[in-house]
Amino acid sequence: MESDIHAMQRDLDDAISSRRAAEDRADKLALDFSRAQDQLRLEQDNYNNAESLRKQLEVQLREITIRLDEAESTKDGKKPVAKLQARVCYPCTITRQR
Repeated sequence: MESDIHAMQRDLDDAISSRRAAEDRADKLALDFSRAQDQLRLEQDNYNNAESLRKQLEVQLREITIRLDEAESTKDGKKPVAKLQARVCYPCTITRQR
Protein backbone atom coordinates (compact mmCIF):
# COMPACT_ATOMS: atom_id res chain seq x y z
CA MET A 1 0.00 0.00 0.00
CA GLU A 2 2.83 2.37 0.83
CA SER A 3 4.37 1.78 -2.61
CA ASP A 4 1.03 2.70 -4.16
CA ILE A 5 1.02 5.97 -2.21
CA HIS A 6 4.57 6.75 -3.37
CA ALA A 7 3.64 5.97 -6.97
CA MET A 8 0.58 8.22 -6.76
CA GLN A 9 2.71 10.96 -5.18
CA ARG A 10 5.22 10.69 -8.07
CA ASP A 11 2.36 10.83 -10.58
CA LEU A 12 0.95 13.90 -8.83
CA ASP A 13 4.37 15.59 -8.82
CA ASP A 14 4.81 14.79 -12.52
CA ALA A 15 1.36 16.21 -13.31
CA ILE A 16 2.08 19.39 -11.33
CA SER A 17 5.43 19.78 -13.10
CA SER A 18 3.82 19.25 -16.50
CA ARG A 19 1.13 21.81 -15.69
CA ARG A 20 3.74 24.40 -14.69
CA ALA A 21 5.70 23.78 -17.89
CA ALA A 22 2.52 24.16 -19.95
CA GLU A 23 1.66 27.40 -18.14
CA ASP A 24 5.16 28.72 -18.82
CA ARG A 25 4.83 27.87 -22.53
CA ALA A 26 1.39 29.51 -22.65
CA ASP A 27 2.78 32.68 -21.02
CA LYS A 28 5.65 32.78 -23.52
CA LEU A 29 3.26 32.29 -26.45
CA ALA A 30 0.97 35.05 -25.14
CA LEU A 31 3.96 37.40 -24.95
CA ASP A 32 5.08 36.44 -28.47
CA PHE A 33 1.55 37.01 -29.75
CA SER A 34 1.40 40.43 -28.12
CA ARG A 35 4.73 41.40 -29.70
CA ALA A 36 3.54 40.19 -33.10
CA GLN A 37 0.37 42.30 -32.77
CA ASP A 38 2.45 45.38 -31.92
CA GLN A 39 4.75 44.73 -34.89
CA LEU A 40 1.75 44.29 -37.20
CA ARG A 41 0.28 47.62 -36.02
CA LEU A 42 3.59 49.36 -36.69
CA GLU A 43 3.85 47.85 -40.16
CA GLN A 44 0.27 48.85 -40.97
CA ASP A 45 1.01 52.41 -39.84
CA ASN A 46 4.15 52.47 -41.99
CA TYR A 47 2.21 51.20 -44.98
CA ASN A 48 -0.54 53.77 -44.51
CA ASN A 49 2.01 56.57 -44.22
CA ALA A 50 3.84 55.40 -47.35
CA GLU A 51 0.56 55.13 -49.26
CA SER A 52 -0.43 58.65 -48.21
CA LEU A 53 2.95 59.98 -49.33
CA ARG A 54 2.63 58.17 -52.67
CA LYS A 55 -0.77 59.77 -53.27
CA GLN A 56 0.61 63.22 -52.41
CA LEU A 57 3.47 62.70 -54.86
CA GLU A 58 1.04 61.65 -57.58
CA VAL A 59 -0.95 64.86 -57.05
CA GLN A 60 2.24 66.92 -57.19
CA LEU A 61 3.29 65.13 -60.38
CA ARG A 62 -0.06 65.88 -62.02
CA GLU A 63 0.16 69.54 -61.00
CA ILE A 64 3.69 69.87 -62.32
CA THR A 65 2.74 68.14 -65.56
CA ILE A 66 -0.11 70.63 -66.04
CA ARG A 67 2.25 73.52 -65.38
CA LEU A 68 4.74 72.03 -67.84
CA ASP A 69 2.08 71.72 -70.51
CA GLU A 70 1.07 75.34 -69.90
CA ALA A 71 4.68 76.50 -70.09
CA GLU A 72 5.30 74.57 -73.31
CA SER A 73 2.29 76.17 -74.90
CA THR A 74 3.85 79.64 -74.59
CA LYS A 75 6.52 80.91 -77.00
CA ASP A 76 8.96 82.18 -74.41
CA GLY A 77 8.62 79.23 -72.07
CA LYS A 78 11.92 77.53 -72.84
CA LYS A 79 13.66 78.24 -69.53
CA PRO A 80 10.64 77.42 -67.37
CA VAL A 81 10.11 74.28 -69.46
CA ALA A 82 13.60 73.02 -68.65
CA LYS A 83 13.07 73.63 -64.95
CA LEU A 84 9.69 71.93 -64.96
CA GLN A 85 11.02 68.98 -66.94
CA ALA A 86 13.73 68.49 -64.34
CA ARG A 87 11.11 68.59 -61.59
CA VAL A 88 8.86 66.15 -63.43
CA CYS A 89 11.65 63.71 -64.20
CA TYR A 90 12.81 63.51 -60.58
CA PRO A 91 9.59 61.82 -59.28
CA CYS A 92 9.66 59.58 -62.36
CA THR A 93 13.06 58.20 -61.39
CA ILE A 94 11.80 57.48 -57.88
CA THR A 95 8.81 55.58 -59.26
CA ARG A 96 10.98 53.60 -61.69
CA GLN A 97 13.42 52.57 -58.98
CA ARG A 98 10.70 50.69 -57.12
